Amino acid sequence: MKIDRNKVIIGLGALAILQICILIFGSLFSSQNIKNTQIKKPLIKNLKKESITFLSIKDSKDIFYIEKDGENWFIKKEDGNKMPGDKFRIESYLDTLINIPKGVVVSNTEDEAVAKEFGFFLPSTQILTINTKENREYKIEFGSAGGAKNSTSYIMFGKEKSIREINSPIAKLTSIIELEWAKKDIFNDLNPIDVGSVEITSNFPWYKGTYKIVHKDTTSDIKGEYILEVNGNSLPAKSENLGLLIENIIGIKIADYKFGDLPDNFKLGSIKFILKNGTSLILDFYNNNAKDDVGNFIVTTNFNNYKYLLHEDAVQNIFKDYKDFE
Repeated sequence: MKIDRNKVIIGLGALAILQICILIFGSLFSSQNIKNTQIKKPLIKNLKKESITFLSIKDSKDIFYIEKDGENWFIKKEDGNKMPGDKFRIESYLDTLINIPKGVVVSNTEDEAVAKEFGFFLPSTQILTINTKENREYKIEFGSAGGAKNSTSYIMFGKEKSIREINSPIAKLTSIIELEWAKKDIFNDLNPIDVGSVEITSNFPWYKGTYKIVHKDTTSDIKGEYILEVNGNSLPAKSENLGLLIENIIGIKIADYKFGDLPDNFKLGSIKFILKNGTSLILDFYNNNAKDDVGNFIVTTNFNNYKYLLHEDAVQNIFKDYKDFE
């Protein structure tokens, strides 16, 4: 059989071209994989959540601190006053923080005008300082958040003179508002099932009087039964409505913390829990005359030294006329 020499040469040439293309695309694909791997590497190598003991967040006007004491977190204001931290909020933030990637460098900060387009050199630019129990310190400056659901952040790390774009919502999550990091609940994991009784005394303008809600265990309902008592006498009332009131009191969210002395010592109301183990938990309510505060009323307790601020609608929701339960 006669072989066509020209066709063989053309075939071999085509095969060589194909092999070259495969090598080029393979190299490009490999380079892209390496690049993607570098982008996804942690920004701070070997940073562990359990090693972090201190954070500070500041912008051009404000600064506050998040400090760990034992197993608990506290929010320390610039004036030195402290609030208990929201442990879930803080530790969720730390989970995000330790996993922020290196990302890609998108600009150089020598051009301040360009840097401002990414949210830097502005009054709202925030700086996070991280300290660990190994005495290491890291600084991250946050610019703008972008992308779908603010899932992209622009950052400057340490002494670097460059802006990084990272695939992380960390810029959005780093709030300068202290209260967003603080605990909003008054009670610590109090379960309505553990409550034996609640006595409510009110001298508020919308209701004046005293009544008690008694909790009794039953075999038919895990939540038990609630009974309304006024002056020692049982009155007809819907058990589920009484139980809902107790849940509302336990789950109440504060508007803010109050520091300093009480401006008004006249007690407007009190709520006394007696738990089934005999523990007494008391909330006392006072009027707040300070015009600059966000809450109308101040709450103190017998189980911690904090003073809480509550809005009037929140207080009205828990100091109800017992006739509303009939």
